[in-house]
Amino acid sequence: MNPAGAVYQSPPSSFAMPLPYAPPAGSSGTTATLMPLQRAPAPAPVPRQPEALPPSAVPVYEVWAENFDEMQITIGYFAAHARCVAVNVHYPGVVHGARQDLGALTVEQRYAILKANVDALKPIQVGLAICTEGGSIAAWELNLCDSDEAVGVPMAKLIRVLRVTCRPGVELATHAGAYHVAYLMKVISGGKQLPSDIDGFFRAVRRSLGDDVYDVALMAAEYRDLPVGLAGAGSVQTILVYMGLWSHPHRGNLDRFRCVLQGLQAV
Repeated sequence: MNPAGAVYQSPPSSFAMPLPYAPPAGSSGTTATLMPLQRAPAPAPVPRQPEALPPSAVPVYEVWAENFDEMQITIGYFAAHARCVAVNVHYPGVVHGARQDLGALTVEQRYAILKANVDALKPIQVGLAICTEGGSIAAWELNLCDSDEAVGVPMAKLIRVLRVTCRPGVELATHAGAYHVAYLMKVISGGKQLPSDIDGFFRAVRRSLGDDVYDVALMAAEYRDLPVGLAGAGSVQTILVYMGLWSHPHRGNLDRFRCVLQGLQAV
C-alpha cells in the first residue's frame, strides 16, 4: 500500500512535522504502553483547509514489530489531538462475488458479499494519517503479522492504537470506503465477524467510530474541480482531499455524506 508520491522514511528519533505537544524531556521512546489521551487543553483550531501540501511533503513511517514501541508514542500524541483521521487498508482482494455487478444488487446483497469476504480474509497493512487541531499531519503504515509476530505488528497492539485513534468525536475519512471501514471494524473488534445485516453493521460503526465517517470518493465526485480517481488512494491523499473538501466554496451540506460508503449505499 504505497500512496502515490508519499515519502517512506526509516524510523526517526523525532518527527519532521511539528507535534501539538512534545513528548516529555528525557523520554527514551521505548515504553511498551500506548500513551493515553492527553488532558492538556487542545490547540486553537485552524481553518479546515491546510496550506497546499503535496503528498510527498507528508512523512509516511513504516511500522513493524521491531519499531512499534517507538512509533506508538508519537502516534499517541497525534491521536490525542486529532481533528481527523484517514484510514486505508490493504487487503488480499475478494474471493466471494468477484464477478458480480454491484450496481445490479441491493444494498443488503452488496453487504452480504462484503461480509463474506471480510470474514474470510485478513488485512495485510493499515495506512493511518492524522491531522491535528494545530494542522500537523503525519502518516504511518502498520504492517500486520500473519504467523510471525516477530516481524509484523501484533494484533493486540494494533487494536490499542486504532481504538485510541479512530474514535467517536474524531472525523474519519476513507476512499471507496466500504471494505476499508469493514476491515477496520474487524480489527478493532479483535477479529470478530461482521454483524449479520447492514443495519447492525452501521450501528457498530457509529458505536465504535462515531457518526463522522466520510468517503471522499463520493464527496469529490460532486465537485468536478477536485480529484476523483485517486487511483490506489492511500491515507495521505485521502486526508488531504478530505481537508480540501471541507473548505470547498460550493460544498453545501457535507453532513449528507455521513456514513455513506462507496460499495454499499453507492457504487
